[in-house]
Amino acid sequence: MIEELTYVAITTAFWSLFYLMHQKFTKFEPEYSCRLVTFAHACVANCLAMYHCFLAEPQEYGSENSSMQIFTVSNSLGYFIFDILWCFYYQTEGMTMIIHHVVSLTALTTVLVKGRSATEGIAGIGGMEITNPLLQIRWYLRATGRKETWLYTIVELLFMSLFFFVRVVYGFFLIKSVLVHPKPDLFTKALATSFYLITCTFMFYIASYFHAKYLKKRSPKKEE
Repeated sequence: MIEELTYVAITTAFWSLFYLMHQKFTKFEPEYSCRLVTFAHACVANCLAMYHCFLAEPQEYGSENSSMQIFTVSNSLGYFIFDILWCFYYQTEGMTMIIHHVVSLTALTTVLVKGRSATEGIAGIGGMEITNPLLQIRWYLRATGRKETWLYTIVELLFMSLFFFVRVVYGFFLIKSVLVHPKPDLFTKALATSFYLITCTFMFYIASYFHAKYLKKRSPKKEE
């Protein structure tokens, strides 16, 4: 566990210092800096997940974690430790997001403590984080008064589409492959199921927003 604890300590410190330095040397609000950290983590996590999926030697579900897999999982665990503490301190997030973070922390910690199933964890990280850069760009566009621009609309629709096709559709086949595989234990399968249920909850919110903004017709004005 020395390697795992070292990586988690380093990455937690790194993401925390990233935030603190940005706050110290800029005049932006805390949420602006936090979302910059979130954007950076998502980019790094996606690159690491792509490496494991397409370049590294394939690892079977439930197999022993490699050193690179340990670093990848620790990197995201360090970020989530920082982010959930930030959320508790500023109290900006709702219960669904807090539950998402708690499940994420539990899943990533379990992978490191058990020393296996990083393959499933990294597949999940890639599926979750691929939509995050667009989500943060959307927030920055809104925060800088660009909500009514064509760029904001494109980013928003791309985010919604990617969320549905990757996190819901791809996520369904991913969780199915984990559930039917004999090696992952019951707790790992339960965590995977929890992630997918949370994803479906977010998708419901997104679909409701999409319907209200893009599909709902304006009621005709009554003739006077």
